[in-house]
Amino acid sequence: MNGILIRPATIADLPEVRRICRLTCTDPNLLAKPKTLYLLYADYYLSEEQGHCFVATDQGQVVGYILSSLSDKAFARAMKERYLPLLKKSDPCFYRLHKAYLFASHFWHRYPAHLHIDIDPAYQHRGIGTRLMENLIATLRLNHIKGVALSVSKSHSNAVAFYRKEGFKTLLNWPDAYVLGKKL
Repeated sequence: MNGILIRPATIADLPEVRRICRLTCTDPNLLAKPKTLYLLYADYYLSEEQGHCFVATDQGQVVGYILSSLSDKAFARAMKERYLPLLKKSDPCFYRLHKAYLFASHFWHRYPAHLHIDIDPAYQHRGIGTRLMENLIATLRLNHIKGVALSVSKSHSNAVAFYRKEGFKTLLNWPDAYVLGKKL
């Protein structure tokens, strides 16, 4: 862990966040369409909600990140106004799926924040994810956020184990994914 620093993310980190996002993505449909991947999992957060997004760096190079939205309502509004039109042009199939997600997200009033976390595989299992999560949870609590949620594929057993270790509980059990949440 020597040399690993956690700091607030900035828009200048976007290329490295995108690199790690692509590096850790296991969905072949998204890997074939990186613009869609970035619209769904990176660009919004660093453009719209930098104050509660963090990166882990090793000698200045970004090796992991945690991105978050404090309010699913604000997230849904910005996505509908600015990002769904781009997604519709980029990939109509993912556009329809994400539009359905935005509708469903309105039911998570007990878990208004959500997050995405990825660590470069060369840096995984070193406690970086835990440190990123601690920074985010502290920031969410300072902002009086009641809870945070995320979705994770059941095939990502290491990620599921990590979230459970961090205190996340199952909110929804879909055939191929979980929606997990943590009250703060």
